[in-house]
Amino acid sequence: MCYICYNNNYTINLKCTECLQCICIECCNNLESRRTIIIDDKLINIKYKCPFCRKENIKNIKKFEKDEIEICYLKNLKNYIELYNLNINNENEILFLNSNNEILKELIIAKDNEIYKQRKTIKNLININKNNMINYDILLEHYKKYIKIL
Repeated sequence: MCYICYNNNYTINLKCTECLQCICIECCNNLESRRTIIIDDKLINIKYKCPFCRKENIKNIKKFEKDEIEICYLKNLKNYIELYNLNINNENEILFLNSNNEILKELIIAKDNEIYKQRKTIKNLININKNNMINYDILLEHYKKYIKIL
């Protein structure tokens, strides 16, 4: 019996090299530390930390029975499909973000143009006010001269 779930038969292929405890392939697949390491077509390993002693174990998949390999394959296939779907979602999200980025760039350009026009208008108003002040000062000087004459 597997020492984790007590439901399945353990596999001797997953016997820890340190503490000699055995677990079943399903429990091994559920370990967070479990990884499949593919070196080439002929060398595929399962790497995991023993849940009892935390020793890292690397087991060659060639030693596994056919049904154990099928269980590993299904686990890897599920992980691949999850990652593939996540990647598609990320690609869609990236496309969405890129389109939003283009819209924001256009809005920034429009705002920059608006700000440029407002600055130009403000400069014109300042110049008009300066001219009005100069004209006002000239008028005051004329009135002062006129008042002195009277």
